[in-house]
Amino acid sequence: MGIDKLVLGLVLASVVAAQGQASLPVHDERISIWSHDNFPNPVPVPPPVVRLLLRDKTVKDSMDRATEAERKNPARLFRAAEVHLRSANEVDLLVVGMTPIQGADNGWFWVVRSAYKSPKIVLFTTGYSVEVMSSRTNGYLNLLSAWSNPNGTETHIYKFDGARYKLRKETWRENH
Repeated sequence: MGIDKLVLGLVLASVVAAQGQASLPVHDERISIWSHDNFPNPVPVPPPVVRLLLRDKTVKDSMDRATEAERKNPARLFRAAEVHLRSANEVDLLVVGMTPIQGADNGWFWVVRSAYKSPKIVLFTTGYSVEVMSSRTNGYLNLLSAWSNPNGTETHIYKFDGARYKLRKETWRENH
């Protein structure tokens, strides 16, 4: 009978703990985007964000490689995922360029703050992936981009300085 009470107590404790966890708002913003592959829950890129991206020099310089159909509907040139870099009530976007808005051997990524209110590009970076980290600087989640070749892997850590993300650490790890 003692073991039965112990098991019942553990089950009840698990249920109570699970109910307590369910009532808390959970925002695990740890997300990793790998150029075009592992792209979680894409959302349409809002027209104001598309217009903002089209003013970016990197995008402007690549538009001559776009087809006529892509120029008529430039939203097709981007994929976006929603994230909450600062708070749950502000939606930001991680945007990746689609062909031809990408490098020869890497993806092009933009981080757009306040995507649906007053969008602002706060980071442009390149690489194979961008990851939203769990650590924060000035209230914003830090970001990591990575790029690899046969010789090694380069990583960049970006931290928010109050206005935009700035490169804070760059590392190179050789493959052995």
